[in-house]
Amino acid sequence: ADDYATTAAVMQHASSWVKKSFPDIENLCCVYATAPLLSSSRILEGLDAMKSQPCDFAISVTTFAFPIQRALRISMNDEISFFDEKFRSTRSQDLDEAWHDAGQFYWGRIDAWIKQLPIISDRTKPIKISRHLVQDIDTPEDWARAEWLFKSINACEL
Repeated sequence: ADDYATTAAVMQHASSWVKKSFPDIENLCCVYATAPLLSSSRILEGLDAMKSQPCDFAISVTTFAFPIQRALRISMNDEISFFDEKFRSTRSQDLDEAWHDAGQFYWGRIDAWIKQLPIISDRTKPIKISRHLVQDIDTPEDWARAEWLFKSINACEL
């Protein structure tokens, strides 16, 4: 693997090895090292979804903090505009809630990983996670926010 290896390629390789070495294993989970707030209970919730429902994958998802329909863009000249003008006057609470991949874990059937089936499809079950329990780490700012969230979560559990 390198910085450009895809999750699908890594999991295809791992699944092929697991299938040869441990033929009774049906599901395999990919956990991202950049998801420090992931809990074992959510991983088990994903496994339960895999075992109880006909699906290829179960993945962590969370909501966007603000309606994506009101997204803005900034041009090279610092000009601001809506991605979609038709939502300019729509109240944010009247817009559909949008979800995104939380980037914490991906459960998949061994055969689905090997075939490199799409991770997000109508055969994928969402494991819903509250936004305050999700922080991907790609930048120093992400790291600082993860530390703040971790301290806050642990302070609340005391």
